[in-house]
Amino acid sequence: MAIYIYMRCSTEHQDYAQQRETINRWLTANRLTEKDITKEVVEKRSGLVKHDERKLAGLLKLCAVGDTILISELSRLGRNMNDLYKIVGECCERGVTILQCKDGQKIENDTIQGKALLFALSLAAEIEVNNLRQRTQAGVSAALAELKRNGKRMTRNGTIQDHWGNEKGCDMSYVQEASCVAKIQASIRWKEQSKGYNWAIQQIAKGKPRKQVIEEFNELHEQQPDVYCTREGKPLSAPVLSRWISQANPILP
Repeated sequence: MAIYIYMRCSTEHQDYAQQRETINRWLTANRLTEKDITKEVVEKRSGLVKHDERKLAGLLKLCAVGDTILISELSRLGRNMNDLYKIVGECCERGVTILQCKDGQKIENDTIQGKALLFALSLAAEIEVNNLRQRTQAGVSAALAELKRNGKRMTRNGTIQDHWGNEKGCDMSYVQEASCVAKIQASIRWKEQSKGYNWAIQQIAKGKPRKQVIEEFNELHEQQPDVYCTREGKPLSAPVLSRWISQANPILP
């Protein structure tokens, strides 16, 4: 039985350090070393690109019954929900295990629990990156178009100037929308990297009551306050958890 590692970054400016650390931590906990790894596949491609257009497709062809693919988290496989279902479905049919190393969870679709977890994680990945990013990009285009129509431009420090460099006023509704892009993208990155956030969403996907999730989260917060915390570095509250859930899966109340 072969063990493969798959790591993916979206851009050339990112590295695999955090993913590698997560996977190595799981290997150590399970008394495995790099010598036990059959092959490591890494690539820098957007998760919105279908898997059959990435190196992942070649890795899947290598896998046989009983093999395992180690990933740091599900979003590394991709960020398109339909594509994620195809990847997981193909692996389940062929007897290949996908293991999420950050929590040791097997990603599968042949059990009710597995389907619920896969749905929550894949839907969150697509909503957060695909839909939000598309809307904010539309906001940027609208803001730039509005500035251009009014003979103005936005400088790097965010001030609005005319063609002669004089600061001018403009319709701030468009500018404010454009200025939100960086904040939204920062929020997306935080959710991708936050162990606490992803742990909470996974517990909800498993059917655990919200009150219990909050209590356990805050117990972990006391032990690792920099890991299990909100984006503001605080313990988890009911309103924040509700917001996380609605953003990850708007179908849930």
